[in-house]
Amino acid sequence: MNNHSKIFLISGGRRSGKSFYAEQILHTHNEVTYIATFKNDESDSNWSDRIRIHRTRRPSNWKTIEDYNDINIEISSLKNNTSIIIDSLGGLIYNKLNLSLNDWNEYVSKFLNVITKYKGTVVLVNELVGFGILPIDYTSNLFIDRLGELSQRIENIANESYLVFNGKGINLKKLYD
Repeated sequence: MNNHSKIFLISGGRRSGKSFYAEQILHTHNEVTYIATFKNDESDSNWSDRIRIHRTRRPSNWKTIEDYNDINIEISSLKNNTSIIIDSLGGLIYNKLNLSLNDWNEYVSKFLNVITKYKGTVVLVNELVGFGILPIDYTSNLFIDRLGELSQRIENIANESYLVFNGKGINLKKLYD
């Protein structure tokens, strides 16, 4: 990792406050790009409400990217020193579930390379899943496995890592490094 980049991993369960926590890390940064990895499904009012809450909470000067083909290209095209929030890893995986194992591994390697070489702050929001019973279908298991593996790989390169409960973050690097 270069001396100018800083990678944060913010993990938590549903409605834990992880996205808000991630946003607060960058609240004093001048230039922020928010990359939303899940697309808005207008037919799902619950999902649309969640997205609306996220949108209204963001400062108006933040740039938002909600529609893209390859997150690696999007990040590479950003001006260095622009801070980035990627919300969330689950959407990143969901959008690429159709990739074969080899293609997925190549995509992840490129992603990790792009974020470690980026000259700026990168904050990644990570859903915690997999604590419950094992799903019986292939796609759900593939999602959970890929999310767990990607989370571990990012944890290994992150400068800071927080587990968020009830809006409060526990610094994992201080506990376990």
